[in-house]
Amino acid sequence: MNKFEIITVDHDETSRFAEKLATYLHPGDVIALEGDLGAGKTTFTKGLAKGLEIKKTVNSPTFTII
Repeated sequence: MNKFEIITVDHDETSRFAEKLATYLHPGDVIALEGDLGAGKTTFTKGLAKGLEIKKTVNSPTFTII
């Protein structure tokens, strides 16, 4: 398993990174998001969904888990 950390400086950079990352994903890949409220998990998830061409509204994954 590969593990790495990426640090972005704003919402736009986070979203763009996630959107680009989506192009490298394959069925069965797993991405774990960890962070406090406001860390950018939802921004990342929205960017990832955009990169995967998902048209549905993306809600906060934190509140989905809770």
